[in-house]
Amino acid sequence: MTAEIILISAAGVLFAYPALQAFILRSTEGTRLALAEQGRLLLTDPKISEEHKVFISSMLDDVFSWQFAAKAAIVFPRVVFTSRRESHLSAEDRAFLTRDDVREFMNLHFRSAMAASPFWTFIFFISAILTLVFVLATIGMSAISLLWGDTVKHVSPTVGGRDDHHTSAPA
Repeated sequence: MTAEIILISAAGVLFAYPALQAFILRSTEGTRLALAEQGRLLLTDPKISEEHKVFISSMLDDVFSWQFAAKAAIVFPRVVFTSRRESHLSAEDRAFLTRDDVREFMNLHFRSAMAASPFWTFIFFISAILTLVFVLATIGMSAISLLWGDTVKHVSPTVGGRDDHHTSAPA
């Protein structure tokens, strides 16, 4: 009985996953077409450096790669944690990435690349959610510690200096 359930489940996954993937790819065809058009516009923009054009071209190559989502699931937490300490982006990179047309391109790329692999997209989202919850919790704990420290500084005369209201000796 258990072997039959496993066999039926495996067959279901083997047939259902490709069908799901095909459905998602068909559903996101308009997104990929918009990405291609936005990429074409960016690649022909004389204000964009050759280095950034190589970056754009590389992103266009990722659209159908399941490996992109798989690697993103692994790399995203590392980038989040290291970017809290140091940024690897130059001022030129920041200016490029904050352009409205580049932001739209990045949004289209994210949706297109993630559509290539529903399994790895699911893993990416689990990884991203856990990473962001951890980051928010640690930032929250840091903020609570700072707020408590500031509170203690204002309340305790021994930490925050003399408090003229509590200068009399206890009776």
